[in-house]
Amino acid sequence: MKKYIGIDVGGTKIEGVLVNENLKVIKHAKTPTETTKSRTALIEKIIKVVNELKTSNVYGLGIGVPGFANQEGKIKLTPNITQFENFNLKKALEKKLKHKILIGNDANLFTLAEQRAGAARGMKNVLGLTLGTGVGGGAIIDGKLYRGKSGGAAHFGQIIIDKSGMKCWCGLKGDLESWCGGRYMEKNYKALTEKNKTAREIFESNEKIAKKIVENFYEKLSIGIANLIYTFNPECIVLGGSISNRVNIISLKKAIGKYTHKTLVKDVKILKNKLGNSAGMYGAAFLAMNH
Repeated sequence: MKKYIGIDVGGTKIEGVLVNENLKVIKHAKTPTETTKSRTALIEKIIKVVNELKTSNVYGLGIGVPGFANQEGKIKLTPNITQFENFNLKKALEKKLKHKILIGNDANLFTLAEQRAGAARGMKNVLGLTLGTGVGGGAIIDGKLYRGKSGGAAHFGQIIIDKSGMKCWCGLKGDLESWCGGRYMEKNYKALTEKNKTAREIFESNEKIAKKIVENFYEKLSIGIANLIYTFNPECIVLGGSISNRVNIISLKKAIGKYTHKTLVKDVKILKNKLGNSAGMYGAAFLAMNH
């Protein structure tokens, strides 16, 4: 039976899974990323995880990374692992592993995994929105992952929502990420209070300023999602990432209703993910299966 390896390269850990064509998990492996290490050391860490999973009949190997990843495997705009900026990871790994590799954006692959085996299983037009430290996204159109010309499609975090917002790491001001990404909620809170709170604590707080930041979160997120609904007319939007656990779907859908026609918003399911932190590596395995 054919087997596939999926690797998720994250800011804290590199995690991988070996699955068969029926999606049965055969083996799992992980190692700390240690982003202070050199590029060479990080590549060796990826290779270590792959080698732990390798077996006979491996037909495909997919890898998910933060940032834009084009079809040739060159990575751009990767804030969490800057060693890979403008670097062709695909070429470097293929040379070392002697195996064809496919590379994709982590949020794109989250969406692919949820559409194939998670909350949106069986649906053909699906959007994914990852809400964590930052904001990412993915789009499945007519059953296929849409990556665009150079792997930059569906980076929903960079949609401009309100230019009065903070400056994002990417250089834009007032994009969705700068309003709804955890790191920016924390920065905003500190700027207003000179105190530190995590995004989780901000959501749980009864403090007036924290409540206002959460109110802005729902307002800006609903505007962003309304734009996505008008652009894609999806069956479903799946929410992932650590902040998605704090989102009240009823409150969010009510807020979205202010910016979309009731017929459109009624037809869209807003769902929380089912695969959790495993979605990235499963999505990478699905990417390998598709080629």
